[in-house]
Amino acid sequence: MQTFQMLASTAASLNTPTPPMVYLQLLMGRPFPSTADGSETRERLEWMLEAEARYRLKLAQKILDIAQAEHK
Repeated sequence: MQTFQMLASTAASLNTPTPPMVYLQLLMGRPFPSTADGSETRERLEWMLEAEARYRLKLAQKILDIAQAEHK
């Protein structure tokens, strides 16, 4: 179990590039909030933070799945 926690921690701290917006919108299930002038708003920042968190969670789950398969 300690190995899996270490892998999850590693996945959370990986310096990975942000995936394309299309992928993030799929993860979020809704489009990126638009603004009339394209300025940053609290809603847009929160959307991006949640999208990145969901992406990292998905990445961590894939790492755990691989580790579990290797462990068997």
